[in-house]
Amino acid sequence: MSRSEIIEQKKALRPLKLAKEFDAGLAEGEEPLKRVTVEALDFDWLFENDNAKTLLQLLASDANSSALTRKSIKIFIELMWEHYQPAISKYMFFPYCIYLCIVNYNSGALMGDYLDSLTLARLPETDSPAIQADLSRQRTMGLILNSLALIFLVCFASLEVRQLRDDGVMAYFGDVWNVIDSASVGLNFTTIFMFMACLIYNDEVFDFTVLHAVAAFACFCMWLKIFYWCRLFSSLAYYVKLIQ
Repeated sequence: MSRSEIIEQKKALRPLKLAKEFDAGLAEGEEPLKRVTVEALDFDWLFENDNAKTLLQLLASDANSSALTRKSIKIFIELMWEHYQPAISKYMFFPYCIYLCIVNYNSGALMGDYLDSLTLARLPETDSPAIQADLSRQRTMGLILNSLALIFLVCFASLEVRQLRDDGVMAYFGDVWNVIDSASVGLNFTTIFMFMACLIYNDEVFDFTVLHAVAAFACFCMWLKIFYWCRLFSSLAYYVKLIQ
């Protein structure tokens, strides 16, 4: 076969086109599938024994910033956080909010109303059945709320004692949030003890000015703790880190 004949055969092949369904690899009327990228990480070893707990402790205490930026570590943290965040919110954050509301109402409106009613009841010219009824109602409510606040206080104080035991004194008080927690526990206990004594004896066992001052500092420390709990939410965690 001459060279000119080969060229003519190639020219004859050029106009040929493959069928549409063959060219696309799809049957007639079939839509092409979307391309999806799938990445897999081998994390099976994490769920053996206490490996996951050990890794979380290392990341929380000894890991540097470069380690936390690794893609595999970020995926692991996001995976675990999906399970930890609801549990922390349910068993820690929401009870703390209830505890905060009880302490604030107890140290603010209820304490002020009770001390005012007690002062009026002690004066013959201002004492009346209505004052005595208000005093009795406020005393009963104060005993109930103080008892609830004491239960919450014991629960949260036990967590601080456990952390102090695990971390050691120096490491524990090296964190400013732990200092706030310990101060809050001490101030709340002092407030509950002083107010409970006044309620039980129905008298000014402690100076009212001192009681109000201690209660105010107790509430202040509890509101500071709210900044710590804001780290639960991704939209606020960055700003809390800046403040810290």
